Amino acid sequence: MKCNGLEDHNNLWQGCDCFDDSPEDPPAYTAFSPSDLDVAQGILGGLPVYTPSARPSSSSSSSSSTAPSATPSAVDVTKIGCQKDNAPSGPEKLIAGDGEIDVNGLMYRLREVVCNNQCAVPAGISSAAVAIKTSNNGDSCEISVALEGGVEAWIYRMSPSTGDQWQQCWDSTENIINSCIQNGPNTGWWNGNPYQFNQLGLRPLNDAGAQHDPFPASTPPLSGPAEPISWDNLDGSIKCVSSGSIGASDMADCIYTAGSSIIQNQRLDANSQICTNDPDTNCLSHGKNYSPDTGEVLGSWCVIAQRGSCAVVIADKDPHYAGGFIGSSCVSGKDFMDFTRIAANQCGAPAAAVMASREQSVGWPVASWCLTSVDHPEVCSDK
Repeated sequence: MKCNGLEDHNNLWQGCDCFDDSPEDPPAYTAFSPSDLDVAQGILGGLPVYTPSARPSSSSSSSSSTAPSATPSAVDVTKIGCQKDNAPSGPEKLIAGDGEIDVNGLMYRLREVVCNNQCAVPAGISSAAVAIKTSNNGDSCEISVALEGGVEAWIYRMSPSTGDQWQQCWDSTENIINSCIQNGPNTGWWNGNPYQFNQLGLRPLNDAGAQHDPFPASTPPLSGPAEPISWDNLDGSIKCVSSGSIGASDMADCIYTAGSSIIQNQRLDANSQICTNDPDTNCLSHGKNYSPDTGEVLGSWCVIAQRGSCAVVIADKDPHYAGGFIGSSCVSGKDFMDFTRIAANQCGAPAAAVMASREQSVGWPVASWCLTSVDHPEVCSDK
C-alpha cells in the first residue's frame, strides 16, 4: 500500500486517510502596523519578569524579588554556646593598673579591643601578663591575659570587626559575658556568618587550644587583692614593712618635693590640697577594702600619686561606720611632702610604709597614708 508515494511495508496504514503533504505556496507577508506593535508591547509589559536568584535562607523574612546578597543573614547574636567550669576558679577580684575589676570587667576590656578591630594590650593591664596572636593576615586575633591560680582570660575573633560584623561583635560578646561567663570560670562562643566566630572566657593557663606561645613560668600574672598591711599605730607614727611584703617598693621613688610633680591638676607645693573625694577624677586608681571573713566593705583606697615603683595611697574608712565618717579625706601639700620624705628615709630599702592619721573617731583613724608598690596599692587600708 502506498500513500502519497510512501510505501506501507507492514500494512499499518490500512483504514487511514491519506493527506497530500506536497509543498504549498506560503501566504503573503503582511507587516505589523504601529497600532499592532503598541498592543503587543502593552501585553508583554504586563507579564512578570523572571529574575534568577539564590534561594533565600529560611530565616529571611524578605519578600522582595531582588536577588539576596552573597553573604547569608547573620545568626541571632543571642544564640550563644556556653561551657561552665571550663577552668580552675580564678580570683574574684583583680587589680588592674587603674583600679580593682572583676572577671566580667576584664572581659569587657578585652571586648573593647577586638570589637574595635584592634589586637593589642587592653587598657589598664600590664603588657607583661598579656599574649597576643594574630593570623590570616591580621584578620584573626587572640588576646590572652595570665591570671594567678593557673588561669588565663582570653578572647578570640576569627574575622575583622568591620561592616555589619562590627555591631555583631559588640552584641554577641556582651551576651556571652552577661549570660555565660557571669564572673565565673566559664567560656562562651557565637557562630555568625561563614568564618565569623567569637569566643571568650577563662581557661587553664597555656591551654592546648591556645594559639599563643606558652606564657613563661616567670610571667607576672594579673592577681587579686593582696592582704592589707597589718599595723597597730594609731598615733600618727610611721610603720615600715619588710621588703618581703607584696606591697614593697623602692623608697627612692617615693620622695616628693615642691614643684616636682603635678598632682590632681596642680603643681605640688605646701599650699596644695589633695583629696580623695570624687575618686574617678582625683585618684589615679582606686578600689575597696573588704573583710576577709564576711566580704563586707571596710573602706576604700585611692592612689593620689605614683612614680617608678612607688604609689602614694590614702585609705579611708567606709561611711557606713558610726562616728560620722564621710569616706574621703584631704591633706595639704606640706603634709604630703613631709610624709613621703620622712617615711622613705625611715624605711630605707625596698619596703612599704604606713601611717595612721591622728584624727580619730570612736577609736579608729579616719585615714591611713601608705607608700606601697604600684602593683598592689590595695594593701593600704583603714582598720
